[in-house]
Amino acid sequence: MFGAKLSSRILSIDPGLAHIGWAVMEKDNIVNSGVITTKASHPLTLRIKEIFGKFMRIIHIHLGAKDTIVVEDFHGSPGMRNRTAVNSICKVHGALQALPRRVVLMSPVMVQGRQAKRNRLRKKRNALS
Repeated sequence: MFGAKLSSRILSIDPGLAHIGWAVMEKDNIVNSGVITTKASHPLTLRIKEIFGKFMRIIHIHLGAKDTIVVEDFHGSPGMRNRTAVNSICKVHGALQALPRRVVLMSPVMVQGRQAKRNRLRKKRNALS
């Protein structure tokens, strides 16, 4: 997916279970962003359903039919030794991949690389102005 061409409007998601960060971006501008928080006291299935429902609303409000969702790929952090936590995050990740738009998985390094490229291009444009 490294060479995947992304649409002009992107919903970028940093997955988690307790806190899920998101941002809607268009070109170099952040259109909207936020954090979805779920309660640890709720059952896992309810938390995943809540996350999915909130992203469906965000998609309805902010994305067109041909826009893209970018989800940070999850490989398990070396610091995550709790198998239950890893399993729960993997389930959230699976639910995010089921969202009704084109979903692209990117490692954090790929996301940072694309941002650095955008920044270099913006600097070149500004230098030419």
